[in-house]
Amino acid sequence: MCDDNKYQDELTIVPVPSLPEGWEWRMYDDGSGSLYSPEGKQIITYDFSTSEYRDLRYSYDDWRGKWQFFDGYPYETQSQGEFMRSIEDSIRASLKIA
Repeated sequence: MCDDNKYQDELTIVPVPSLPEGWEWRMYDDGSGSLYSPEGKQIITYDFSTSEYRDLRYSYDDWRGKWQFFDGYPYETQSQGEFMRSIEDSIRASLKIA
């Protein structure tokens, strides 16, 4: 019998205090994760092992909706904290939160 749970990465859920209640980062121990809205919609997805992210607010037909490398890639990349803050700032600006 196969134990499928041993192949699943551990999930950590972190609320985002700089955004309205309900926003959360769902992060896996393999370096991937996503930002979710209070409605449970996946907004941003990322993979630190490949230094890429995708902004799901945009269609894949729009260049902003395609997988993109982190700022500075391949020479310097953002830390996970810097990446998360920059995304949170972008969301806060789009929601017009001071």
